Amino acid sequence: MSKAQIQVQFNWIFVLIVGGMIVLFFTNVVNTQQDISEKKIAVTVINDLETVATGAGVSKGTSQVLNKPDIDLEFDCNYCDCNFNMKESAKSFGDMVIFAPNRIEGRKMVAWTKDWNAPYRIVNFLYLTGPQVIYYIISGPTAPEIQFRSFINESLPSSIITEYGGNVGTIINNNYPIVKVVYLTCPTLGPLDAVFKTDANHFKNWGIEREDLTAVCIDGDNAPFYDRGDMAFFKAVNSFGNWEWELENVSMEFVGDESIFAGIFAHDFDLYYCNMRNAYDRMNLITEIYEARTTRLSGTNCMTLYNQSGILLEYLKVESAAISADPTYSFSDFYLYHKNITSLNMQLQIKSCPSLY
Repeated sequence: MSKAQIQVQFNWIFVLIVGGMIVLFFTNVVNTQQDISEKKIAVTVINDLETVATGAGVSKGTSQVLNKPDIDLEFDCNYCDCNFNMKESAKSFGDMVIFAPNRIEGRKMVAWTKDWNAPYRIVNFLYLTGPQVIYYIISGPTAPEIQFRSFINESLPSSIITEYGGNVGTIINNNYPIVKVVYLTCPTLGPLDAVFKTDANHFKNWGIEREDLTAVCIDGDNAPFYDRGDMAFFKAVNSFGNWEWELENVSMEFVGDESIFAGIFAHDFDLYYCNMRNAYDRMNLITEIYEARTTRLSGTNCMTLYNQSGILLEYLKVESAAISADPTYSFSDFYLYHKNITSLNMQLQIKSCPSLY
């Protein structure tokens, strides 16, 4: 081989090496710029989410399908410090009460709001989800469960992806990456019902992450209003190669059907409880405002009703503080005071006196 031929081959090798380095350099520049761009978008979305939530709250009782960048929007609560996160950017929930899965994928997000009244308006509950999340509603053949299922079905917006069944064994894999199982009755929690525990194993080979599979059981009482009851959250754990339901923290009572949907949409115990605690803390402050109003109205000809209302409002304030501090606290007295305040408010209206709320 001549010296000229060797030089030509060396030149081609040099060109390939330099060319590869140039391609690698520009690929790295493009990837870096894309990452920077996504982070800028994420920061913008995170900062605007509060505005989105406020806008969704204007149309209370309706659901909206909102656009978002194709970047996962994540939700978490640590020691009741709740945040939404996107591409390493985070923002606190602040005063918002949000119930959502652990993340929302894709370019769409569903927002649904309901007023939380206890019994006067306290705050909007914002329920967020996405087209990558499916909710399996499981109910038995008894009349109360069938009625409860009908209530859930008629209340949930059509944009929420749900399927209904009599047991987990009949559920077919529809390739959703995030699964929430909603039982419309609660098993014996201690010790946890053996048959119920094994339900989680049905999803083991679905190709989903165990952390993306959660469950909640809800015992709704007082049909057809379902304004009180109990609920408990479960996570899927690995037990000797099989998946099982494990109770998260404790079983809790609830008041108001808004709490039922909060349990359905919240990914886990922490996200539910921390937001409910925030709601009851807010209730404590708002109740003080109504107490002050009652005092100002006490000089009218409905003084007896206002005095009774003032006593009940003080009781409600004490109850809301206790509920906020302890998830195992009984709601029995709170529910009673809640109903009595509603009754007194109606009596004031009948007597043409200024109402409490």
